Amino acid sequence: MIRNKMKIPKKLIKFNLTIDGNIIKNVQDLQQHVSIELLERFKQGILTKWLKSQPNTAQIIDQLECINPNNDEYEIFMDVLHALNIKGIDTNKIQGLFNNKQSDDKTQNVSPTIAPVTKLGSQNIAPADTVSGQKFINLDFQNKNLAAVDFSNCIFENIDFQKANLTAAKFTNSTFKQVKFNASQLTGTDFTACKIEDSEFYNINAENTNFSNASISNSFFNEAKIIQAIFTNCHIEETSFQQANIEKSNFTNSTIQNANFSRINARSTVFEQSTITHSNFEHAMLNTADFADAIIQNSNFSLISANYGIFYNTQITNSQFDTSKLTKANFGSSVITNSTFTNSDLENSDMENACLTAVDFTKSKFIGITLGSPVQFESTGCNYSDVRFTTIAEILGRINRLYFEQEIQKHPFESIYKKLKQNNIFSEDNFFERPRKKSLKMGW
Repeated sequence: MIRNKMKIPKKLIKFNLTIDGNIIKNVQDLQQHVSIELLERFKQGILTKWLKSQPNTAQIIDQLECINPNNDEYEIFMDVLHALNIKGIDTNKIQGLFNNKQSDDKTQNVSPTIAPVTKLGSQNIAPADTVSGQKFINLDFQNKNLAAVDFSNCIFENIDFQKANLTAAKFTNSTFKQVKFNASQLTGTDFTACKIEDSEFYNINAENTNFSNASISNSFFNEAKIIQAIFTNCHIEETSFQQANIEKSNFTNSTIQNANFSRINARSTVFEQSTITHSNFEHAMLNTADFADAIIQNSNFSLISANYGIFYNTQITNSQFDTSKLTKANFGSSVITNSTFTNSDLENSDMENACLTAVDFTKSKFIGITLGSPVQFESTGCNYSDVRFTTIAEILGRINRLYFEQEIQKHPFESIYKKLKQNNIFSEDNFFERPRKKSLKMGW
């Protein structure tokens, strides 16, 4: 066992919080834009993540983490306001908003100057119109041209936007329930800070679309084209992107739970600093995708192609990367625990400074892998059965220059080989690719 892993400190990425369409740059801004939407940001974990990127917020974060999630929403919201030192709010008005069973509007501002959301009947909406702050229920917009329409701060329930042209439309801070966007044009559309539930986005064209700070649950993006889209700081749960093309999109700092990303094309897509749990990426195309500083737990990445993938400083726990292509992937400084990489191709990949515990590499290909020196790599309780290596140098590090013969008993370094073999780390077949050569030169 080789110990003493060098730890690399995690970096924090600053980002703007959005409340009611307002960009919140600091705590002072937040205190000036109080909204019930703040509760959603807290429940999604986005508020805490944002505060961690702000200076002098440790005390606020401690108070938020002490809030009982089992309390009712009104009590939680008031606790959030207290933690943020927000005073002078009309508590009766807030209580009334939470007690109103008829209204599902979570974006209504606490300030009495904001007009209430009203129900909108069927009417013609022309491209580039502004219809913000409305409530749409049981309406059919199939095949409509709604390009560049401003739908910000709206509520949509049981709406059909199938095959509609929504290019460059603005839905900022809106709520969607049981809405169908199937086969619609959503290029350049803005869904910033939206709440999307039980909705369908099958076969959409959504290049350069913005879903930042959105909450997406129980929805479907199957076979969608979502190239270069923005999903930063999102909460994505029970949602499917199966066979979608999300190439070059950005999921930085998002929370992804129980999601289906199987058979997606995610070339050069960024998942940096995201938390991915109980999700399926089986058969995904992840070449050059970036999972740096991410947390991956209880997820399936089997049968993926992630050549040149970046998993630097990534925490991987109870996950499967079996039968996968991971050539020249970067696992530097990663912490991998109770996971499997059986029958995978890790040729020329980088695991320098990595810490591996109870990882199964059975029948994997380690040719040309970089593990660094003994003080830079830690492996505990791992299974290297039938792993294909080219040189012992990749395990021992660059210490000296040695030569190993197949006639090992004649070699002056026989004791090193025997020690490794006695510890069941490698068999002789792992060192030599017989019958290609009678002896191999193994140098550091």
